Amino acid sequence: MTIFQIIAVLLSLTAAFGVINYHFIKLPTMVGVMVVALIMASTILGLKMCPSIA
Repeated sequence: MTIFQIIAVLLSLTAAFGVINYHFIKLPTMVGVMVVALIMASTILGLKMCPSIA
């Protein structure tokens, strides 16, 4: 992936996390995006630890 593609993916994920926070969680913007990002990171790490899913 090029640096442009990586930046585009990160911006898209941030926007999606912001929408999730705005509609469902309703925390302040920075806190909500951080919480959603932590949940997603934990989910990804949890899936990587499961040998049957990898």
